[in-house]
Amino acid sequence: MDIDPQTNTPEILERKKQDQRLMNGVLALLLVCFLGHYLWQFFTFGRFNTLLYVVQVGIMAVLFLIRDFPKRTSLKPYDWAVAIGGTWLPLLLQPHNLEDIPVFVGLQAAGLVIAILGYLSLNKSLGIVPALRGVKTRGLYGFVRHPIYLAYFIAYGAFFAQNISLFNFAVLMGVYVLDILRILAEEKFLSQSPDYEAYMQHVRWRLIPYVW
Repeated sequence: MDIDPQTNTPEILERKKQDQRLMNGVLALLLVCFLGHYLWQFFTFGRFNTLLYVVQVGIMAVLFLIRDFPKRTSLKPYDWAVAIGGTWLPLLLQPHNLEDIPVFVGLQAAGLVIAILGYLSLNKSLGIVPALRGVKTRGLYGFVRHPIYLAYFIAYGAFFAQNISLFNFAVLMGVYVLDILRILAEEKFLSQSPDYEAYMQHVRWRLIPYVW
């Protein structure tokens, strides 16, 4: 979706903005489903970390409602598939161990806090599908290019360590693979912007400094 006013009439630009507002509202509504899911987990299992998920999803819902309009959005089905799959698949992770293991609780909390800080760093540039909404270089994005995915790796890995099962392992591996594919798809799309190319030269590492 291209909403550059230099290449669109005012009528087309306004229609595309209306479409974007509708999409933002739909995404925020979908996030309410996440809130319901995590609230159910909290009242069922009484896990403190589940409240952090509620805060995380609540912040996402607000940012989706107020986020900037993109100059361009990827229309590739592949980019949409890995983005949607990576977003929804973690909901399949199943809690079943009622005893908290402190080290893994701490890691999960750390991952969720990093994710929340990543959302706040992106602010109104938050998205699911690759889109050009400006390049963020401050906050956590001054250290690695994809701190939110790093947070997911930590939080979901710690969750699995507390709730080990073959099913959860399969879901976790699926989430990790999809998130890596999302990173590659996003960078391929965003590197069309000279600003993002410069950012990639400045911040060399995607997830872990000196590793990848």
